[in-house]
Amino acid sequence: HADIASLIPTDMVRRSANQSVIFIVSDGREQGTRYVSIHWGLGRSLLDDIAPAPGSHPGVLRWYRDTALDLLRLRSLSEAAVHLPRARRIFPSDPTVLFLSGVLHERFSSASLQAAAESVLASKRGATSVSPAKAELERAERFFRGALAAEPGHLEARVRHGRVLGELGRHEQSAGVLRGAI
Repeated sequence: HADIASLIPTDMVRRSANQSVIFIVSDGREQGTRYVSIHWGLGRSLLDDIAPAPGSHPGVLRWYRDTALDLLRLRSLSEAAVHLPRARRIFPSDPTVLFLSGVLHERFSSASLQAAAESVLASKRGATSVSPAKAELERAERFFRGALAAEPGHLEARVRHGRVLGELGRHEQSAGVLRGAI
């Protein structure tokens, strides 16, 4: 199902009941809407039935990691916002899942996505899963910190953690974290 979802262009996805709408954004402006493929959710549902528990099978972790990377690569951030919390419920201390969650919230804090979220809210066309930039940066910081607690040698998590701390105005902490990356 993940292969199907990643290979079908979003403009080919037909709307069905209870399907999420995504807003297409370019340079901070809404450019239109598309519908999220049901195949992402179907893939997660199939894995929920693995016995004795999905978290006991290494293939499930691999699938969640790979699929999260695909979602971020495809810039399907609304689906990643559904996917990663589910991955964290099954694998709460996995450094890759925590790192990718930090990447998602770091992206949500960007000026262009913040402007797009404000545009969507102002137009009253729908809700958004994007919080104000400071809240998104704080979430990203917690996830990067968690990834580093689980895997202290994760260089990209350390660099991103330092950057996010700087964006939050915590410059001394940021400098310390970035020195650790060097």
